[in-house]
Amino acid sequence: MKQEISELLTKLDKEYKKALSKARMLNDNMDDAYIDALRMLSGFVSANGGKYIAEGSCRKVFKVGNYALKIASTKAGLAQNQLECKIEPSKFLNKIHRHDKHNLPSWVLTDFCTKASKKHFKKTLQVLPKTLDKMVTAKRFNTIMNRDYLKKMTKHKVATQYINFIAKYDLLGGDVMSHRIDNYGVNPQGELVLVDYGLDGKVWDKYY
Repeated sequence: MKQEISELLTKLDKEYKKALSKARMLNDNMDDAYIDALRMLSGFVSANGGKYIAEGSCRKVFKVGNYALKIASTKAGLAQNQLECKIEPSKFLNKIHRHDKHNLPSWVLTDFCTKASKKHFKKTLQVLPKTLDKMVTAKRFNTIMNRDYLKKMTKHKVATQYINFIAKYDLLGGDVMSHRIDNYGVNPQGELVLVDYGLDGKVWDKYY
């Protein structure tokens, strides 16, 4: 990691502490204080060379050097960052290089990935997108028919490993299906990886 990026991340942590302290003085509600502080943090990154590239329902993404910096914009975003930091590293997930050390991390630094296409599912997971989607659905609904189907599909070893990994962490099935292609990317090694994996059943129930 280049020194300037490491220095930016160190400054980012200091900036977040200052922003949160300032936001607490301006807000009676702690949730509002968090949101204000996160907004200040995104402004700091923009002002220091970060290139805004995307935004979801609760996080903003900036390109910093050859990395993607995901900054929470809501309390749900903090929870999603926390979950991504807790999940074990995997070849199926975009790599996290560093993250804010708070219990609810304000930011995570990952590989910058290029856009994925459906051909990458076949290349990396070794199944067609529609087959993966059927396997994910079968895993989510534990019926005799689905169990029989998954037994037949164990010949697809990589895809089976993937859906078992997703199920282990209760990641939402709809978020990992091929139609949610924006949740995927192609890492620097040319492999398909899930880039947005901070939403499990608990986070969904609490914030959505």
